[in-house]
Amino acid sequence: MIVIIKPTTACNGTCLYCSTESGLTGKPYMPKENLRSLFAAFGNWLRRDESRCLDMIWHGGEPLMCGLDFYDAVTTEQNRVFKGDMGRVRNHLQSNLSLITEAWIPCLKKLLSGDGIGSSFEIVKGIRGLRSGENLTHKWLSAVRLLDDHGLSTGVLYIVHKKSLGLARDLYDFFHRLPGVTMVRFNPLYGEGRGRLEPSKPLHVTADEYGQFLVDLSEVWRENGMSDGVSPLAEWYRAWQGDPSSLCCDSRGGCQETHLGIAPDGGVYGCGRAIESKVHRFGNIFRDDLTQLLKHPLRSRLASRSSILQEGPCRDCAHWRICHGGCPVDGWIYHGDLFRETYFCASRKRLFAHFEAVFGPASLDERPVTMGQNERQILHRPDTADEWWSPNKVRVLDLKPDERISREEMRAAVRTAAGRAER
Repeated sequence: MIVIIKPTTACNGTCLYCSTESGLTGKPYMPKENLRSLFAAFGNWLRRDESRCLDMIWHGGEPLMCGLDFYDAVTTEQNRVFKGDMGRVRNHLQSNLSLITEAWIPCLKKLLSGDGIGSSFEIVKGIRGLRSGENLTHKWLSAVRLLDDHGLSTGVLYIVHKKSLGLARDLYDFFHRLPGVTMVRFNPLYGEGRGRLEPSKPLHVTADEYGQFLVDLSEVWRENGMSDGVSPLAEWYRAWQGDPSSLCCDSRGGCQETHLGIAPDGGVYGCGRAIESKVHRFGNIFRDDLTQLLKHPLRSRLASRSSILQEGPCRDCAHWRICHGGCPVDGWIYHGDLFRETYFCASRKRLFAHFEAVFGPASLDERPVTMGQNERQILHRPDTADEWWSPNKVRVLDLKPDERISREEMRAAVRTAAGRAER
């Protein structure tokens, strides 16, 4: 089971397209005293079946605003509650990285068991920022380097918006050569949270625009060896070749069986996005028994979504097996109906038509796919440990393509050049 936990919806960022309406004040925090009750609810579920695993994704808001003591308590209480089952529990974190300092490293290494951290970044100025007025680009790049120095990788979620159209190659090249970044996922800007407010509306992309961005990105991706570290392209390609096992939750169908979202007050929802959209709330993890929450009638009704879509808007769709109508929250946001298809249906069809032209018809057999050597590479394979690059077209750092600098020179470049990126 994948549980997206939002211990707070507060955030120190000012990102225009944030999927939550976060701010610094008036936002609830999950008390660390509640952690033992939270884990105990899932501990009973985990112990009942040795094949079960639990992935806890700490999300927000900005989850690090809960403080270092909170996450020290997370690891302490998890070990106390899960005990011998801790081998089946994994923690993940999604952060803007702006609060990370050396003091956080021991806690993060223990919490994440040496795995990476998820984040977001923007190369177009004026989109993301900090309420303090500090330079987010500078802080983010410095944090990525710090994490990399301590063996923690960074995965990036990039939000595709109107100003990033036509920049697929620049974006790929930037993230491809950024030390410490091992994967990047390109999602469209969704009309939820701050993303539905007036300041973000000029940034919205149509389904066709996002689809063309994915087509452009796929060409750059093919030129560079089709790395596993570029999503959603890699997962859809594997499914195209007959292996749907790596599909994201928004393409699998059946997410109601695999995901839950926990709000700061303990409210239980279908997933993290459902918390922000305030749809399909099942109850409260601190008051209700998890077994009964998992049997909630709405959760059961969502199991029929695939059948409803196949009898309706997705009837006769050649790509059903690798799409399943997309995320139900998309249906809610754009159609007011959880049982409708994703608004970005046309995006997927545009990319899949391109796949067919390039790779031939999709395999109808679901079989394991053995990726080629290049395809198995993570996103970043620097020639040296000190490689640092930025595309000329988007001046985040004033460096030429393939220019290599020392760590000291890199840090100086960040201090002097990153300020220009957000002015």
